[in-house]
Amino acid sequence: MNVIVEGVRKSAVKQVTDADTTVYEVTSGRTFYASAIIVAGVSGAVVSIYDGPSSEGVQPILPIPLEDKGPVIINRRVLNDAPEFLSSVVAKSTISGVWVQIIGVER
Repeated sequence: MNVIVEGVRKSAVKQVTDADTTVYEVTSGRTFYASAIIVAGVSGAVVSIYDGPSSEGVQPILPIPLEDKGPVIINRRVLNDAPEFLSSVVAKSTISGVWVQIIGVER
């Protein structure tokens, strides 16, 4: 099933380190639905994406391994029909110097 979510289109890009990095902060009272995540940078890094103010005590929504082939683009089909982010999109990498872009809608 492919879910189309209408709302205000949003996108953000941040360089991610081995500490929690807020890629996108959801507007209070709204929900962010990711339609794509693009990760690029250091080969061998694994980037984990979380919903919340931090990764502490939370399971990642998605671990993304990086290889030599270039950026990893994850679309809505792989994301299982637009996961919801209620607080913020937080990313953490095993190696610093990775870039994460999140694309979606907020409503």
